[in-house]
Amino acid sequence: MNKLFRILPVIAMMTITPVHAQDGSGNPVDALAQDLNLSGAQIEKMQLIFERFAEKQSLVPTPGQVLLDNKDMLREVLTSKEFERQKAEHLVDKVTAIIQMATVNRLELRHDLYQQLTPDQQQQYISMVQAKVADLLQ
Repeated sequence: MNKLFRILPVIAMMTITPVHAQDGSGNPVDALAQDLNLSGAQIEKMQLIFERFAEKQSLVPTPGQVLLDNKDMLREVLTSKEFERQKAEHLVDKVTAIIQMATVNRLELRHDLYQQLTPDQQQQYISMVQAKVADLLQ
């Protein structure tokens, strides 16, 4: 369980949408274009980056799916007469592995987006991310 608590701040940071001032369109590239004043070429590249990210993320099950796939083990952990720490830790390891894969994908997304920006846009993007993290941690 300790491992899960160590990664909770990372999870919180990674769940931040890549765009920090959503414009209501549901398209993060539109909001990024507005927030960072992106060029047409940057918008096209970022659209492709988001599509690639969506494909990768679609291959990663959610933590809930992992728990459903392991419902017998979860039931055993919850209903056994004595708490079986080893089984519980095994289940947490499975969930943590999924969170780790999704987080790495999101970090790759952020990296790829950042690489498409001009130096001024990069500074603005980093400021936006830091402000959002600070808001989440308050």
